[in-house]
This record gives sequence, C-alpha cells and structure tokens, in this order.
Amino acid sequence: MSPRDQPQRLTKQCITGSKNSFSQPQRLTIHLRRTELPGVIKHMSALSPLLNSNLLYVPEEECMAISRYVGFAAGFHSQLYSACPSLLGQFRFFRDPDTDDIWSVCQTALFSFGVQLDPDIQLICIWDAEWHDEIGTWIADPVAFAIEAIRSRYIQNA
Repeated sequence: MSPRDQPQRLTKQCITGSKNSFSQPQRLTIHLRRTELPGVIKHMSALSPLLNSNLLYVPEEECMAISRYVGFAAGFHSQLYSACPSLLGQFRFFRDPDTDDIWSVCQTALFSFGVQLDPDIQLICIWDAEWHDEIGTWIADPVAFAIEAIRSRYIQNA
C-alpha cells in the first residue's frame, strides 16, 4: 500500500454555540480518516473546473482555512475583501491534506478565478481558464500586487 493509499487523519475544529446564547462557545474537534470520507475528498475537477483534476482536495470552511493558514501572505483574503468588498462570500476554500497551502476559487456570474497561497515557496498563484500569474518575494509587496492584479483583471472588467 502506497503512502497515498493509507488512511490519513484529518482534523476539523469548529466553534459551536449560538450568538443568542449567553454561554461561552465551545470548540469541537472532529477526527476523521481519509478512508471514512467517500464523496468528501474529490478530484478538483469535480469541485471546480478551474482546479487541477489530478489532485485530491477537501472542501474547507473559510474560517477554518484562514485560521489554519499562518504562512506567507496569511492576510491575503482579508486584505482582498477590504480592497474589493464585492468578493466577500464569493470564495470556496479547499485544502490538500498533504500540504499547508490554501486553495480558493471565486466564481461569480461575471468571472471566475483561483488563488493558491503556498507557504513553502512563498508564492501567490492567481489563475483563470486562460491566464496564470505567480507572485512572490521578488515583488516588494506581493499581497498588494496580487490584489491589484485581481482588481484590474476581474473587478474593473466586470
């Protein structure tokens, strides 16, 4: 059995509770194994046509992705939402259980694009069906550069 075929432990933590309750929210941790998740871990093409169909990924809640990711460009999505408020709530987030990367896809009626944050090689990748850009530490402010690329390519042209 190859390492890829062996069950892998996945952990999901969620805050439970009601905003109307007076009690303190509780943190719930759920431990799952890859083999126990048929239909949840899918090839990317089944989740979005923009994503690599050769990789396996798990859909992830945005709050979990943002709190999990502490690597290069960790504040990217919050800064993007500040600069382009119309994108808030338009992203779907994914993770590959084998990496710390964040993968997100923004799909609206007017445009679709993906974003990958890779902490290992300090890279922000932005792409759509016809275009791809990699932004890294060779740019003075990679986050601002990536946000401007999204604004000029998608928001201003919408």
